[in-house]
Amino acid sequence: MAKLRSRAFLHRHRRDEHGDHLEFRLPPGSRRSVGSFMRWVDREAISREGEDVELDLTVDRLSIGRTLDQNALMWALYEVEADVENGGMLGPGATTKDELYDRDMLEHAPVVTVTVDAEQADHVKRLAKIKAVRFVGDGGRLELDVMITTSKWDTVRMARHVDMQFNRLAYAGIPMGQAEDVKHYWKEWRHLLNKHEIILHDEPMTEEEYRERQPNCEACGTYVGGGRGLLCHISTRGSGVTWGPEKKKPENWLHLCPGCELFRADSIHRGGWSKFLQTASHLRFKVMRALKRETMEVEVDG
Repeated sequence: MAKLRSRAFLHRHRRDEHGDHLEFRLPPGSRRSVGSFMRWVDREAISREGEDVELDLTVDRLSIGRTLDQNALMWALYEVEADVENGGMLGPGATTKDELYDRDMLEHAPVVTVTVDAEQADHVKRLAKIKAVRFVGDGGRLELDVMITTSKWDTVRMARHVDMQFNRLAYAGIPMGQAEDVKHYWKEWRHLLNKHEIILHDEPMTEEEYRERQPNCEACGTYVGGGRGLLCHISTRGSGVTWGPEKKKPENWLHLCPGCELFRADSIHRGGWSKFLQTASHLRFKVMRALKRETMEVEVDG
């Protein structure tokens, strides 16, 4: 338990008439040890009090804010998108990256509605982006739809937004595997997903829906929309031999170009995923997560 104790740290401690209240935080790499940590807390409480005591334990998942790397990547992609929309032309009337961002926020940003006095509305407008304004009652108060923009997003929401940008570029005909600047951004982004252990698409969907949401080869970035790619299972346990129209969780799927799928199959045939993951290291978390689930299912079934 020494290793576990060193990875958990005391975030807050307060005392009142009901006893001591300790708030510990565990880093993402030790999430699987939460159960063991709670048992350790229980043993510590008993050893300190000399008898069994009642404990009130609460586990909360903390939302991690978007990273500066994600933010920089988002704006770099808006620069590319603006250039595509303008056809490479600059000058009066050209679309700017800020205009593209504002357009996306109007369509995709979460909204909260607040009611304020009319004289306070200008202060709110200076602090946040407003989507709509409505008069309330006799007009002395205003109802504002305030957009929660990217500076307040967590890493997963931000990753899905960047994913949308890459998909737009792919469908606009920008080849991820050939345009050097976009290829660089794409590789940087995929490594960010692996680093922060983000799975973009974990909600149930059909094979066709996954192909549409993942139009680039997940290994090299080559455009594989329009049926050009091959969908494969990471873990074959329980996957069946055919693909069907029913919705499934795609955490076990990879959409690859024919070349990368051939390399993947050859790698596995020669002894496992290691050779493939040396080339596509940004897929390590996704692949190992799916294989670990397979191992856990085997242990449970056994």
